[in-house]
Amino acid sequence: MKKLIYIIVMSVFIIALNACKTDKGTGDPAKKPKDNSIAQEDWKTFDKEEYSIQYPKNWILESSGTDGTMFTIASSLTSKNDSITENVNMQIENLSEKVELEEFAKNAITKIESFFTILTKERVKSDKDDYYKLIFSGDKDGVGVKIEQHYRVKNNKAYVIGFMSSKVDFDKDNVIAQKILSSFELK
Repeated sequence: MKKLIYIIVMSVFIIALNACKTDKGTGDPAKKPKDNSIAQEDWKTFDKEEYSIQYPKNWILESSGTDGTMFTIASSLTSKNDSITENVNMQIENLSEKVELEEFAKNAITKIESFFTILTKERVKSDKDDYYKLIFSGDKDGVGVKIEQHYRVKNNKAYVIGFMSSKVDFDKDNVIAQKILSSFELK
C-alpha cells in the first residue's frame, strides 16, 4: 500500500516537474465522456505492448523513462508569456496486492488534497474502459497549475495518465489534451 501511495504522489510531482519548463497549472456517479473525434490523420501514435496513445505531430514524445514516466508528450511554448510546457505523461505501478479502481482513486484523492485543491472527481465509463478522473489545481514554483489525471487499474497494474497546464490556459489547452487523453487505450 505504501508503494501505491508513493506512485500517486510521485505522478503528481512528475507532471508538475515536466510542466514547469519555461523560457528564461470519490464520489460522483459514473458519467459517459463526451464524444471527441480523436486523432487527426497527421497525428502520431505511440504504440506499446500494453497501451497506445495518439498525439499531434508537433508535440514532442519522450519515452526514455526519465523521472519514472513511461512517456511524456509535451507541447512547445507558444509565446514568451508561456510559463508552463503543457504535457501529458503516464506512470505504471505494479501493484503487489489486488486493488480496485475506487480504492486506488480514494488513496490518490487523500494524498493530493494535502497539496492541491480538488475541483472534480468522477468515475467515467466509456466504450473502451472505465477510469477515474480527477481535476485539481494549485501552485508549482509560484505558477498556478491545473492538472487532470485519469486512473485505470488492470491486471494488478495502476496506470496514471495526466495532463497539466497553467490555470490561465487550462480551458484552451484542454481541448487538445482531451483528444490526446481520449486516444489512450489499454490493450
